[in-house]
Amino acid sequence: MSHSIRRKEHKVNRNHGDAIEGDIILIECRKPCNNWQSIRGSQQHNYFMGTVRKNAYAVVSKTFTNVKSN
Repeated sequence: MSHSIRRKEHKVNRNHGDAIEGDIILIECRKPCNNWQSIRGSQQHNYFMGTVRKNAYAVVSKTFTNVKSN
């Protein structure tokens, strides 16, 4: 069985509207959504949208490799 991704060193934001971005995002929850929707991103790309419930927690596992930060 895998271990939890929750760590004390993670900075956790709990305000409505907070967001995270990254190339890889790990999500842990007690109740995943099983009807993810496919959304058109561009002519070549699709995105997926869904909801996780019950103690949802997410961590950026890999930051963007093609975006420069200031």
